[in-house]
Amino acid sequence: MDRMRFTRAFATTLVAASLVGCGSSTPSSSLPAPVTTDVSLDQQFTLSPGQTARIPAEGLEIRFDSVSGDSRCPEDVVCVWAGDASINLTLTRSGQSRAVAVHTTLDPKVIVEGNVHISLVKLSPNTNSKTQIPQGEYRVQLMASTQG
Repeated sequence: MDRMRFTRAFATTLVAASLVGCGSSTPSSSLPAPVTTDVSLDQQFTLSPGQTARIPAEGLEIRFDSVSGDSRCPEDVVCVWAGDASINLTLTRSGQSRAVAVHTTLDPKVIVEGNVHISLVKLSPNTNSKTQIPQGEYRVQLMASTQG
């Protein structure tokens, strides 16, 4: 009977120790900070997922979050329709954020935030029928202006 209690106590200690070991040994403060780049109006800029463009003169930040529904025609295929991809962005101004999406083919291709028009210029890389694009490899080229 004592052997059984010892075995249970040992097993419980072992499980507890392994659960503690599963925690992250890297504090969250050591994670790399998101990249933010200052840009000017009427200047094209390119973002990777997680990157932010800040337009200081307008107090506006534009973060590239992800690409969803990428059905663009692969470059190695002949398509009847060009397809579409949705680019998910987060716009932040005066501490207020809102999620928006711009599209490569469908509307909207331009998002308006206050007096700033944010236009999609290009999404890369192009699709290929043989491979799927990992989220981290996408690049979105945008342009912000005060005209549509």
